[in-house]
Amino acid sequence: MRLVRFSSVCLAAVLLVGCGGKGQVYDRPPEQVRDLMRTVEIPLYVFGSSAETDSSVDASDPAKMVWKITANGSNLIKVIASIAPEDTTKTRVDVDIEGASGGKYGDIEAGLKTALGVKNI
Repeated sequence: MRLVRFSSVCLAAVLLVGCGGKGQVYDRPPEQVRDLMRTVEIPLYVFGSSAETDSSVDASDPAKMVWKITANGSNLIKVIASIAPEDTTKTRVDVDIEGASGGKYGDIEAGLKTALGVKNI
């Protein structure tokens, strides 16, 4: 079950924004990138059918957006997209994943640290 859950976290992160390393530069102004990112929905079905999953997005900070994913009321992961203008027409987006450090589903953050390919998406 942990493998399915961990694989699901990986897939959700990849589906959210395909960034790597120190981010990806897009040929769009920051406002347009933020507008597009607001429409992103985490495909919760990748977390399996045995958990009641939910997500929310916090876009209150113009420099980042945070998607919070929970299952059965417990925190699973946060997907944090940092948004920085490169110039007036280009935007850098860097994505980080933070796992819950305890709770019903265990130490997801520790699992992410052992799978640096996922952590450093």
